[in-house]
Amino acid sequence: MTIRRGDSWGITGPRDGTSPVARTDRELHDRLREGAAIVHLEGGDLAKALGASVHAYSASADVTIFPIDAYEVTWTSADGSVSNAPCHSHCVHGGWWREESWWFSAGGFVHGHEILPRSHPNDGIAEVLHVRASMSLRQRYDARKRLRWGTHLPHPDLAVARGTSLAWEAKRSMPLVIDAVTVGHAVTVRLVVVPDARRVSIAAAVQ
Repeated sequence: MTIRRGDSWGITGPRDGTSPVARTDRELHDRLREGAAIVHLEGGDLAKALGASVHAYSASADVTIFPIDAYEVTWTSADGSVSNAPCHSHCVHGGWWREESWWFSAGGFVHGHEILPRSHPNDGIAEVLHVRASMSLRQRYDARKRLRWGTHLPHPDLAVARGTSLAWEAKRSMPLVIDAVTVGHAVTVRLVVVPDARRVSIAAAVQ
């Protein structure tokens, strides 16, 4: 069941010693695609969003288990071919420094930068930041510096879309990255939320 504002989230208890560890978003993606019931996070953007701390963990420590949403990404290449892949942490279409781009993050962070401060990995909603082509290089540089604190919004050349299904189209084919892996080049992209699809754990906070 997806979380609502004010609800408690996560269950704390002993860690299942058989659950694999992911220290990057790519490892999280791979472990979940391999069918792991729970993946223990010790690094990556989703781990950062959940407040994971490697230093707080020991083999005998408790963990907090969180249900998270997954996201199905479907894209069309310049030749008209259609591909799809699951996403668990982030999806980036294009690049920050030129032209337009789109940035999705389950927990708000992409490469450690807080792209989408309101995003939550289990609310059944996806948020995508659109960087418009009209944004100047200087504005991009200034906004990039503010990403560290999530204070780049609002901005007239940055727009956030929210929904259970989001789609966009670029003027030309651009690189598409899913969970830190470049999966190809795309012209159109569609992202659909799959609520409560996966579970992850982090080291429980030390009291």
